Parts: sequence; C-alpha cells; structure tokens
Amino acid sequence: MSSSQNSLAHTADGKPDHASDTVIAKGITVLGDLRGAGNVLVEGTVIGGIWLDGTITVEISGTVKGPVQADAVDIAGAVEGDIVSKTYLHLNMTGSITGDVTMRSFTIEDGGYFSGRSHMTSASEEPVITSEKQSRKKMQKVVK
Repeated sequence: MSSSQNSLAHTADGKPDHASDTVIAKGITVLGDLRGAGNVLVEGTVIGGIWLDGTITVEISGTVKGPVQADAVDIAGAVEGDIVSKTYLHLNMTGSITGDVTMRSFTIEDGGYFSGRSHMTSASEEPVITSEKQSRKKMQKVVK
C-alpha cells in the first residue's frame, strides 16, 4: 500500500471505507468530468476536470489532464491543470504538477516537479475557485 492511499476514507474502526471511494484503475481512461462527494483514487488517466467534496489521490501510475478542485489533494503521478484545494496539497517525490495551484498548505517532497504559480490562502480565506469556463479555455491549450 502506498502512503498516499492512507488519505482515503476510513470507518470508525480504522478500516478503509470503500463505499465512498472511487477508483480509476490503471489502464482505464475516463474522458469527461468527475463531480461529487467522496474520495477518488486515480491510478489510470482522467482527461477532464475533477470537482470533488473529498480527497483526490493521484497514484504514481495516474494522470489527470484537467482542472482539479477538492478538499485535499495528494499527487504521486501527474496533473496537467490548475488545482484548488480547500486544505492541503501534497506533491510526492514521484509527482508532477503543471498548472497553477491554490491551497492553504503546500508540501513538495524532494524530487517532486512543479511548474506554475502558487497562491496560499489563510485559514480565514476561502480558496479562489476558477470558473469551469476559464478552466476549460486554459485546458484547451494543454490538450492540444
């Protein structure tokens, strides 16, 4: 089990709560947006945006090409798109982010790659959320 999988939901007795988890498995590509509540583990590829009340974990084999917005974000794979996290953003040593990020806490492990601008919000400030239309316009440049 990778360390980033520990961020997925757990029941009161500490066991993983898979009822609220969505896994995009290695070898699977999702074309389109994901929206909802719960936790998403990306081991495959998502080409589109992810808007989530919960945690997004991108494993070392995972790729997201689109904007990401969630309560918490943990990246060990690759994200090409802007990220807005209401709490923390963790970039693992194997991870890469190409895009602008907004969050309260940002950790980059030695070896992690980040290319973009960062904006850290205070505890009393709500993260600035880019509109879906602005995100799509920016992503058209990335996907081409």
